[in-house]
Amino acid sequence: MYSIIENALVSEFLGLIAFSLYRRKFYSERILEQLFVLAIGIAMFFLSMMLIGTLTISISMVISVAINIFTLNFLIFVLLLINIDRSRSTYVIAWIKFGWVKIVNEQFQYNKKILNIESNTAMLDQRILEHKSRKILRITHNEIELLFLGKTIYALANIMSKVFNLVNWKEKTNL
Repeated sequence: MYSIIENALVSEFLGLIAFSLYRRKFYSERILEQLFVLAIGIAMFFLSMMLIGTLTISISMVISVAINIFTLNFLIFVLLLINIDRSRSTYVIAWIKFGWVKIVNEQFQYNKKILNIESNTAMLDQRILEHKSRKILRITHNEIELLFLGKTIYALANIMSKVFNLVNWKEKTNL
């Protein structure tokens, strides 16, 4: 017999592997729908574990845990994967890491590669100042550098983009 936590972890792990393999084989812009199906699938797998008798707890407890698993997965993946894949805020972190954003005469200067995909520099300036206030990066004199949190966000985003085939992130940060 396995505990409820063990079954939840197995369900989560198998779901992540399945989603990663699916995204590699069948890329689609509809990541939100895919995440929704993943969250339902993980919850259903967990419920099936209970129904075939590997769990000996009440049905209300299983349904409660399944709903929590679904909600947690949906929130995590919406907050993580979609934000990484579609957010200029995460792109800006990568661009700073690569040195594509400089400070010249106390103004931000962007590499031409960046300007080809984003012409609204005021919006990019705002993202940089937001990151500064959140301690993601530091601006000193004529330098801009990622702090530990910024480096961690970049590393996480890069790993997630490889594992889950986040094409927008790859296109916008590998110019």
